[in-house]
Amino acid sequence: MKKITAWVLTAIMLLTSFAGCTKRGSGPDATAGPEDKPDETHGVVSLRVNYETEPNCVDGAPVFSWAVNSAIRGTLQDSYVIKVARSEAELESGTLVWDSGKVSSRENVCVQYGGAPESLLPATRYYWKVAVETNKGETLTSGTESFITALGDNGFDTAQWIAAGGKSGADVERANWIWLLSGDSQGSVPVKTEYFRKTLELGKTVRSAVIAYAADDYGELYVNGENVIATVESDGWEHGVFADITELLHGGKNVLAARVVNKQEGYGALLIKLVIEYTDGTTETVLSDKSWIATDKNPGKAWYTADASETGYKAVNSTLKYGNAPWNSNVTLTDKNASAPLLRRDFEVGGKIRGAFMYASAAGLYQLYVNGVRPDETVLNPGRSEYTERVMYQCFDITHLLKEGGNTLGAMLGRGWYIGAASPYGGVYPAFIGKLVIEYEDGRRETIVTDGEWRVSEQGPVLSDDIFDGETYDARRELTGWSENGFDASDWQPAAVTDAKKLGIGEPVPQLSGSVRVMDRVAAQSVTEIAKNTYIYDFGQNLAGVVSVKLKGEAGTEVTLRHAEMLNDGNKGSDGPKGTLYTANLRSAKATDRYIMKGAPEGETYTPTFTFHGFRYVEISGLGTAPELSDVTALVVYSGLEDTGRLTTSDALLNQLISNTYWGQRGNFLSTPTDCPQRDERMGWSGDAQIFCGTSAYNMNVKTFFDKYITDLNDCQRDNGAYPDVAPATWRQYYTGAGNNAWGDAGVIIPWIMYQRYGDSSYIEKYYSNMKRYGSYLVSTSQNYIRSVSAYGDWLSIGESTEVGVTDTAYCIRVFDILEQMALLLGKDKDAQRFANHAAKYREAWIAKYVRSETKLRNETQTAYLVALAFDILPEEQRQAMADRLNERIVKRGNKLTTGFIGCSLLLPVLCRFGHEDTAFSLLQQEEYPSWKYPVLQGATTIWERWNSYTIADGFGDAAMNSFNHYSYGSVTEWLYDSLAGICCDEASPAFSHFILRPTAGGGITSAAGEYDSIRGLIKSSWEAADNVITKYSCTVPGNTTATLYLRAASADNVTEQGRALAETEGVEIAGFENGVLTLTLGSGDYTFEIG
Repeated sequence: MKKITAWVLTAIMLLTSFAGCTKRGSGPDATAGPEDKPDETHGVVSLRVNYETEPNCVDGAPVFSWAVNSAIRGTLQDSYVIKVARSEAELESGTLVWDSGKVSSRENVCVQYGGAPESLLPATRYYWKVAVETNKGETLTSGTESFITALGDNGFDTAQWIAAGGKSGADVERANWIWLLSGDSQGSVPVKTEYFRKTLELGKTVRSAVIAYAADDYGELYVNGENVIATVESDGWEHGVFADITELLHGGKNVLAARVVNKQEGYGALLIKLVIEYTDGTTETVLSDKSWIATDKNPGKAWYTADASETGYKAVNSTLKYGNAPWNSNVTLTDKNASAPLLRRDFEVGGKIRGAFMYASAAGLYQLYVNGVRPDETVLNPGRSEYTERVMYQCFDITHLLKEGGNTLGAMLGRGWYIGAASPYGGVYPAFIGKLVIEYEDGRRETIVTDGEWRVSEQGPVLSDDIFDGETYDARRELTGWSENGFDASDWQPAAVTDAKKLGIGEPVPQLSGSVRVMDRVAAQSVTEIAKNTYIYDFGQNLAGVVSVKLKGEAGTEVTLRHAEMLNDGNKGSDGPKGTLYTANLRSAKATDRYIMKGAPEGETYTPTFTFHGFRYVEISGLGTAPELSDVTALVVYSGLEDTGRLTTSDALLNQLISNTYWGQRGNFLSTPTDCPQRDERMGWSGDAQIFCGTSAYNMNVKTFFDKYITDLNDCQRDNGAYPDVAPATWRQYYTGAGNNAWGDAGVIIPWIMYQRYGDSSYIEKYYSNMKRYGSYLVSTSQNYIRSVSAYGDWLSIGESTEVGVTDTAYCIRVFDILEQMALLLGKDKDAQRFANHAAKYREAWIAKYVRSETKLRNETQTAYLVALAFDILPEEQRQAMADRLNERIVKRGNKLTTGFIGCSLLLPVLCRFGHEDTAFSLLQQEEYPSWKYPVLQGATTIWERWNSYTIADGFGDAAMNSFNHYSYGSVTEWLYDSLAGICCDEASPAFSHFILRPTAGGGITSAAGEYDSIRGLIKSSWEAADNVITKYSCTVPGNTTATLYLRAASADNVTEQGRALAETEGVEIAGFENGVLTLTLGSGDYTFEIG
């Protein structure tokens, strides 16, 4: 059908001949290449290093990419010259670190640095530019961009991990782990809660009293009815707490009361040590032992008070001296009143600086300060990773923040994903590592590293912080100027030196993807007073981040900020009165920030540091008057990813759906692709990620983001080869598994999608052996090439249940098809044949088990047909009939879907592929439940976990699993780009060197306009339609690319380009016409077609 002219074929072959990042020329004199003179009309644009704009932690040999911008149609790059230098001046003068010379090549993506490895120094900024010559005789030049190198092989060398680690003031030596057994054994205590009491009679005056507490798994402690300690919900027995209770004790009767929750079968116990010093110089020690009483029955609401009834309590009957197995001596104690640690180091700068770069990481989180100033808007550094394998480090250019003479580095530490409710790691305590590299203009280099010379204080303002639960900040405890030079830190303690092994973490490695940062700000839209001094602000958009609020009030005023995605409506499922925050779906996550005011006359602003929430609404209480709307702002935080896609249509509801998908990605692409940003989960579910990966790559440049996630998946790969359901790990990993098809398959599918979109095969090469192991694991857990073991299947399907074997086995086929392509890409032909054989056997088994006839399947669900057709399982001669059967069944259901996570992403593409566009658009435009538009009509501003997470008629769904920011169903947006806008990747031409334009009208939509900033340049595709027929189509093909355009038309003669016949139009070649579809091949340029 297609007839492609010689020049287009040549262009496509040259553009697609490079697999992965290939090394290009070095050494020849660049004067033979293009001149380095910018051109204001044409140019080389979108310069990237390692797929990012001006990255600041480049490790090893970088790769360069750029786009060619020319107004001349059919422009292709003939050659390029890359120049790299230490400064912009040296770049212009020709004092170069590397000169590629003139390299004859079409490639403008993933071009590897060709200089000697030692030519790029660590901790150094480099400047670069590129010039190209084109097939049209043009010389196009770029501006200048830069990048900063990482620390190199020496890494942090002399730097040490440091932490607070001062004298604890308490210990648990000689205390006993105690419990009340009721027919069970200490090693198999069931899930339950026990209550403990101890009565003390004090006959002397107390000078001081310090109590230490630990619980397996978690709980709380009261002294004379006052809450003293509460530990977060986790398996946190290693993290004890001590508190000064001097003011709570008095002469006569005193009561200690504790509650301990054993959240999973195993060991459960309480550990207490109280040391009392009297004014007469004597001391008394109270230990947890058999003198305590306990009950495993609920003793009532007032159980913690001194006068509570002790009916039903018994003497504890299980004790184990601290230090013995299984707990051993592993409890660490932190001061209840200790703040997030503050670290500082003064140093001198002895000359004029050429460059200064601070490299930093943490076990937990850190916020960096230089002479009292934050160097950028990044937050939640170092981000989330599989800490047992690696922690990421960041680089900050602080050249402009240093001055000759005295300077100060400061860091505040938080708990993050390392310690607390979100942590599976049993983190010890927050710790910090840093290395400042200063290069002077005279060439000298000096380093400042973390070591015992740093000073630490735990008397700062952040009293508690937790990813799930929020932050408490006491502004009265602010230490003004603590990170500035000249601050009096004489009462600060020396930092404690530790190491990665003691912290239970891997060594720091250069950051793989951009840091989380403040990416947007959303103003409050309205405020409602729902109770005295309690106000709810609506931002009009579900998002992930924190609220920054300007306040005025007296010192000591406590202001509470509670967050929620929805408001109660008084209907089913509400957890409070109408108009109040609906928080049931947060489960155990408290999502609450507290701010204690310092009483500044001019007012004060609070912005949480070490937490984030998923919310649309914030409730602010504790103030006499409501803050002005302009004083309440939501800071939107997620990984610093560049927007690359824009899509709009004539349909307002569809536009809202597109927006919901984008905001769902914003809310969940925070260091790792999570399922939800609000409840006590926020896990990197691999199935959700692979299903949404294609959509996400249209919305944003996600290359390095998924490089990092691919690393997480491989860090978490099991010994048997299974990829995990969740990466990085979480404490809920205990409840999740590995190797579930569509979930574990992400370890193979996502690297392939990244290669298709960005042209980089390095991660395929890096983890190829791991992916092979995964393939072997799939075969070993299949029976005669039928696999039916996964826990999820077509998760959250509606009205139809697809057999797990149908989807499991289908995904095995998908995995082995991809592995075959990967093996061919890497030149591993024997592996490719073996993978092809496995795929063939899985296909044969699938057909034998699940096909009833040439037109029907045995398990006739929508998803069963979809995987059969999308993954090319069926013989080619059967596919159309099966697609027709699928279409028939959808129409009979009133054009309503039944698909879950797996099927939804395949539904519309499969229908369109087999000629059922009308049904695809009917499904897209469906407004009844279940459908994509249904949540939009219920008020959704993000994608929901369920089609009916909330309905105006029936209220809320089951709170146990009811996220209002859950992007998976937003995978339909990939089809909107691919088919509605018509911008589609050509799998034979990675990274859009050649791509497909296939616009599709339907559903009464009269116009659509899509843009995609591909790695090779901006692609545009827009159309106007009447009666579901495109009448006008416009597109932009970037320089150095080609495209194949498919247009429905009566004939080629019925199509013109800006009034010209196609045969007379530059850059356009007619490749064929068949079944009402005109095929055109396009060179680069802007085009507008009229279809008669």
